[in-house]
Amino acid sequence: MINNKIEWDELLARFVASFLHSSEWNEVLLESGQTVERVLVENGGASLLALLVFKSLPFGRKFVFCPTGPLVSGGGVDNEKNWRELIKYIKEKECIFFKFEPSNVEQLPDFVKRSKRVVRDVNPMATMVLDVSKIVREIFQSFHQKTRYNINLAERKGLSVKWEKNFPVFWELMKKTGARDGFGLHPEKNYAAAVSSPATRQVTIYSGNTPVAAGCFWITNDICYYLYGASDHDFRQLMAPYLVQWEAIKMTKNARCKYYDFFGVAPRINAAGEEYEYDPKHRYAGVTRFKLGFNGRIVETPGTFDLPINRFWYGVYYLSRRLRGLKV
Repeated sequence: MINNKIEWDELLARFVASFLHSSEWNEVLLESGQTVERVLVENGGASLLALLVFKSLPFGRKFVFCPTGPLVSGGGVDNEKNWRELIKYIKEKECIFFKFEPSNVEQLPDFVKRSKRVVRDVNPMATMVLDVSKIVREIFQSFHQKTRYNINLAERKGLSVKWEKNFPVFWELMKKTGARDGFGLHPEKNYAAAVSSPATRQVTIYSGNTPVAAGCFWITNDICYYLYGASDHDFRQLMAPYLVQWEAIKMTKNARCKYYDFFGVAPRINAAGEEYEYDPKHRYAGVTRFKLGFNGRIVETPGTFDLPINRFWYGVYYLSRRLRGLKV
């Protein structure tokens, strides 16, 4: 287990890692009351790095989740040894299964490929990334016509833009958004921990003195990630969410980042089609229509998998979710 932040950051530099593996995000998880461990396993020329988040289940059981990972280098027998040592460690922690999000299924050893189960994704398996290396005018002209129109419309409405940490304002807008769109929110303390992080920036759009939209963004290395967005539906005619994104893209460029990651769109359902086709009933369908207007590059990952450790208890967990009508 790696307890030293500097050592962890030095190890991460050897991999292509999402911010969800960063030591800063580790601090957010701890601040929100979660149990986290950072693990390194090495054999021969292969390495495995994993940020492990332990989650409680009924009957005193638990599982462990590795967001956007584990991160692996090398392959063959040494890679298999690393995975077996990781699974042994998880078993010793009395976890009934391992939930993980690999970047490449082909890097998984055969015993993991045989036993893994495809489950509902935790983090989006598809995202959209915008290259911000061009000049601002060229970036704007790359957007779809309707998106450009809505940004211009928002700018003509006399809205004010404030880059400042103001969690109470963000939280009130977030509660309105959750109620409007019918999705459950995480506990307030989780959002508060993320927004208060030094890696996070918040923008709020005001109509007069009334906050009408807000966005929170995470900067790490050369990427800015769109973490959360919220808006007041009563002011939808102002097109403030478009202005949130445009201001964030300009901020990303000013921060000398190379990319702006919209962090989550509905996955593609027809790889052969020229247009980006996705399930209109997918839970990200609404935001996907909105985000595609910014014309970024789609990046897809394999998704989320469960690896049962204790098959009896995993079966109980699986059946209980099915009986309650929950997706697994």
